[in-house]
Amino acid sequence: KVLTSWSSLMAAACAKGARAAFRLQREDMRPDNDILTQCLVRAENSLRFIRSRLVGPDGRLMVRYRDGEAAHSGHLDDYAFYALALLSMYRTVFDISYLEEAVRTAKLMTAYFSDRKQGGFYLYASDAEALISRPVDTWDGAMPSGNSAAAHVLCGLAGLTALPEWMELRDRHLSFLADEVKEYPSGYSYSLLAMTEVLYPSRELICVLPGPCEDSLKARLAAAPDYGLHILVKTPDNAEKLTQLAPFTADYPIGETPRYYLCENGSCRQPSENLNAVLELL
Repeated sequence: KVLTSWSSLMAAACAKGARAAFRLQREDMRPDNDILTQCLVRAENSLRFIRSRLVGPDGRLMVRYRDGEAAHSGHLDDYAFYALALLSMYRTVFDISYLEEAVRTAKLMTAYFSDRKQGGFYLYASDAEALISRPVDTWDGAMPSGNSAAAHVLCGLAGLTALPEWMELRDRHLSFLADEVKEYPSGYSYSLLAMTEVLYPSRELICVLPGPCEDSLKARLAAAPDYGLHILVKTPDNAEKLTQLAPFTADYPIGETPRYYLCENGSCRQPSENLNAVLELL
């Protein structure tokens, strides 16, 4: 059987592996080398399979696929890991469809799994079969918990979109996790990694292009240090969708030449047409 959660984690790892491969490239290595191709193809195929076979007509996820049949309503892990994989893929290829799907999945996760009283996310959806209790799993074991993965998703969406609702959800969820973590920090390693995204300064790089984002540019952006950095690529083709997802990008006009805006703490430097100069600042 094919599991949505595990397949999503594999896709997230492969997308991240592709970014690592970009960083480790020598000048004589081509962007289509075997390592990059394998990582990207596996991530794309996994996400395509989930989207076509494990997402229902209402957009809800299923747990597994076997013998031509998708079955069982998705759990928190399915939604959190899938959204995590979509964000990882967006950070690698900057295709707006991955960011759109991540937002849609995170909205469903919030709508059906949130504990609006105590904080955190339940393992089972609000409309799932009624059980004696609805567990809230926060422990990171051999696999990260759905709650820690959800923290990374909320941090990513807050950083990329700058929307207050995602920031509020992020802060509320991290506050909930902090109460859990303080009792035994080493049992919550993935949650702690999410917390570093708000404890340390973050930066945004908005790339405004007059035309499509070429593969060579995608490779350079994917190779940039991604710790605490959120990259958005705006083109004539995706400008409208990007404005819907991240309204602040409407303030960055498309001109005749590429422009790169590096921002920190809500303040942007003067735009530059020299990407190398901007990347050096990172």
